[in-house]
Amino acid sequence: MAQVPISALPPGGPLTGTEEVPCVQAGATVRIPSAALVGPTGPPGPPGPTNNHVLSGGSAPTVAYLPADGGASILDYGTDSAGELRATAGTGNVGLTDVVSVTFAVPFTSTPAVVLQPGNNNTPALGAYVTVSNAGFTISVQTWPAGLTASWNYVVVGAPS
Repeated sequence: MAQVPISALPPGGPLTGTEEVPCVQAGATVRIPSAALVGPTGPPGPPGPTNNHVLSGGSAPTVAYLPADGGASILDYGTDSAGELRATAGTGNVGLTDVVSVTFAVPFTSTPAVVLQPGNNNTPALGAYVTVSNAGFTISVQTWPAGLTASWNYVVVGAPS
């Protein structure tokens, strides 16, 4: 048989599981069905890129509004990995304060990175910053004017354990 580099072979199609492929076992070259080529099994991993999009899945975190009046919510698509938060101030103007506390549905094994992006035109002027732990994060602001509705888009990225 002539030696042909793999890169010179014609492209193949999807495997059906009945094709035979060469394999070296205990120093001998043998043939096995392609269906025997399986990796270790375990729980499914998180969603990965789909059509060049990164999708997040999982349960929604718990959201708490921290000042005495007003409210906060997470929109329907929020998960531990990404989402949008909205908070509405009550009737009093407040200076530096914690506004929203987010508790992850499943804590990270180490402290993740949280990236906030203002979600409406009211939010940038608030001077928001985030404090993060492996259990969740808190959004704090420099000023919290009465009746204001703020919105933040968030992305959370954990480090491999």
